[in-house]
Amino acid sequence: MNNKPTQSGLKNFRDIFSESVNFFRNSKQKKSLITLAVLAVGLVSGLILVQRTQDIREKALVGGPELYFSTSPLTVSSGTTGKVYDIFMNTNGFDVTAAVIEVQFNANKMQVTSISKGTKLTDVLVPGAVSGSRASITLGSGPSNPFNGNGKVATLTFDAVGDNTQADITFTSNTQVAAIGHSGDVLGTTSPGSVIIDSIATATPTKAPTATRKPTSTPTLVPFPEDINGDGVVNILDFLILSGDFGTSNSGSDLNGDGVVDILDFQILSNNFGNSGSVTPTTNPGNFFEIDHEEGNLSEYDSFSNDDDLEVIRSAALAGTLFGMGVDIDDTTATYGQKNQTAPSSNEFRFRFYLDPNSLAMADDDSFQIIRSFNAAAPWAFIRLYLAENDAANTYDLTLGCTSDSPTTNWKRHSISDAEHYVEIHVERASSSTSSDGRCRIWTDGNLKTTDSGIDNYDAFGNLSSFRFGADSLDAGTSGILYIDEIVFRDDGQEIGP
Repeated sequence: MNNKPTQSGLKNFRDIFSESVNFFRNSKQKKSLITLAVLAVGLVSGLILVQRTQDIREKALVGGPELYFSTSPLTVSSGTTGKVYDIFMNTNGFDVTAAVIEVQFNANKMQVTSISKGTKLTDVLVPGAVSGSRASITLGSGPSNPFNGNGKVATLTFDAVGDNTQADITFTSNTQVAAIGHSGDVLGTTSPGSVIIDSIATATPTKAPTATRKPTSTPTLVPFPEDINGDGVVNILDFLILSGDFGTSNSGSDLNGDGVVDILDFQILSNNFGNSGSVTPTTNPGNFFEIDHEEGNLSEYDSFSNDDDLEVIRSAALAGTLFGMGVDIDDTTATYGQKNQTAPSSNEFRFRFYLDPNSLAMADDDSFQIIRSFNAAAPWAFIRLYLAENDAANTYDLTLGCTSDSPTTNWKRHSISDAEHYVEIHVERASSSTSSDGRCRIWTDGNLKTTDSGIDNYDAFGNLSSFRFGADSLDAGTSGILYIDEIVFRDDGQEIGP
């Protein structure tokens, strides 16, 4: 028996929705509205169940992609916080374009604080979310660059709160995989993960606060609106997502933009069922790179100096994130992560980062570079930002230096408190090699602090090759751990902000 919905069945389904919507528009009784909404969700749920039955049969025949955990069991100590557990996928020859990954666990034994993307399917279609004993994330990769192979697709971060116990992690029935050439779910087998939590009498289990990630510039798939999951066709997977969002204000499923996912959105989706079109990966225009440290390591940098004193840790997380970079200053060795970046053709750029001096000890007149642009030709240092000692209690100075072609450097200084701040710098190139109309400006926490204009920086700007973030040109009287996080470099001249 074939349970797959037929075209005539889908037509009848659309007709039912059309009649339902007309009834909704003409009815003035609240009771009828509620009945209609329940009927709509029921119809969609029934269609989904039929599709899933067919999907299960297809999986058994073709051996679809597998999902599994990196190590099982994973052994940790009770009270451990910020432990990561990776989820892998073997596509088994399928060209995978998207995946909905949802896992469930015993929250009394382990408390998942985040689920984030891995190194495959790196377009975050629906950000990771944790609710009670479940965690989910929706990931994708454009049809022009599908994932085919074996690799890490997601990472769970959790705290071990149980004691002398075992916590199992399983994939729920909401987990689905989309692939080129297949209109339905192609997920094959899933293998559960297991965490063995050893007992340590001296450990005090604590739960790290769940952080809310700020939106990032990760490329997202942008199809026509009815193609909610972005796989290039309006199909049963889109109805599944819409039914899950029924009654919410989720903008991805609010197809008519009236602020609520309701029967009218089902009507729009029904009318477009089976439509297909191009799927175009897009990125935030003007966003050249972003370093958010949320992978829990230093992989977002291209190279390092003294990386033994660089660590991605929870205590350095700024702007409500999960991780940040701690720069351990215990001698005068230059300690930084480097990101390669050539001069943008727009002839201007902005970069924004978060900074916390974290009560660094600094002797009188001590200072060091926390950011330096490195050039491929003289002048070797184009932009430099120093953190300097200030005689006032709990106060430091930020000093920005913009170097001209001469080369000469003008220094502009302002004070900051011993606390978390976001700093944004805007650099504009001179209009020609003989002009002196370049400019450098710096904001702290959204407030413009200094402006350096009339700079002949045409050549210096063009020779840009990299940025260094950390601690360089140190004095012996400086010690402690500096926190840096959420670095964004953009070339469109528009304010980045917090």
